Amino acid sequence: IEGFMPLTRSNVVAWSPAGDRLATGRGERESRVWQASMTDPLRWGSVATLSSHLGWVTAVAWSPDGKQLLTGNADGAVRIWEVSRESSPAANWDMVVNLPLPASVSGGVTSVGWSPDGNYIVSGNVDAMVCLWKHRGDRHDAAGHADGWVPVIVRKVHVGRVTTVAWSPDGKELLSAGEDPAACVWTQTALDGKETPVTLPHSDTAVEAACWAPESQRILTGSHDHLGRIWQASGDMWHLLADLRGHTAKITAVDWASSGDRVVTGGGDRTIRVWRAISSSRWDLMARLEGHTTVVSSVAWWPLGDWLASGSCDARTIVWQPNRSHPNQWEATSLSLAAVTRRPGTRVGIASPQRVRGHTGRGGGRGLR
Repeated sequence: IEGFMPLTRSNVVAWSPAGDRLATGRGERESRVWQASMTDPLRWGSVATLSSHLGWVTAVAWSPDGKQLLTGNADGAVRIWEVSRESSPAANWDMVVNLPLPASVSGGVTSVGWSPDGNYIVSGNVDAMVCLWKHRGDRHDAAGHADGWVPVIVRKVHVGRVTTVAWSPDGKELLSAGEDPAACVWTQTALDGKETPVTLPHSDTAVEAACWAPESQRILTGSHDHLGRIWQASGDMWHLLADLRGHTAKITAVDWASSGDRVVTGGGDRTIRVWRAISSSRWDLMARLEGHTTVVSSVAWWPLGDWLASGSCDARTIVWQPNRSHPNQWEATSLSLAAVTRRPGTRVGIASPQRVRGHTGRGGGRGLR
């Protein structure tokens, strides 16, 4: 926004399942919920602040029904938030569950996820551990577990920091990525330790981000060697289908569009790149978006269409939207809370559209068989 200078960092983003709200995790021990204007989708306002955090908010995820928000923190805590029943849904969120990590886990949280059926919560951590909680009952569990959430699996799954944990959309498998370097696909049997997970090797380069395709049969990973990789399931195995070339620094964020034919990557080169499937093994660069001034740490497709949200350690959250008249050009709205200087008549906490560079191009999609 012209004239706006955010004072706090914003490095993680997540859309609500209905697409009507955007959650951000911020560096000054808070997360926020944003909502678009009913009259102008390029104007956004902060409608709630979740501020009872003791450390940097490093991960956010919505419950499948969109009624609760899950956050992970650098202090090692996992928390569940929901709208207070005693106030307006747009005004106040309360922390209803605090899931501290088990004693065997010493590192901060790097990633969190909620299973599609809402019965499991998972976190990935700095010390290579994954923690899995299961919901077992009402809010007043007789065993004393917070809100009925019970830790059922705590295990080391990578050699180094876990960078991603994500449930498959069909809920049958769990994806983890780390600094091994590898991404792993876990069935419930593998999580129980009765079989080994399927490993997606990455040739001595750390995997910084990973996500599922909507149909649960493909995976996108981003790694320190500047490459995005698309993997395809084949029975119980996975094979490399295509790579995405174009970033000039490590890829730190990825997401898959709900349409299944586009993916987005963000990286240390401060760019966001949108890729389109030409065939199963060929993906072309559709757009290169430039708006952040440092590493792009989070990207998320709008679940209902073409919008994108991105977060970065440059203290900006940006919502991107293709221009209706020129689909290959993108407009951007920067979400800011603090107005150091601003144009007359512009309200603090409201984001307005601005032009941010969005280039089109071809070329990043060399297929591997």
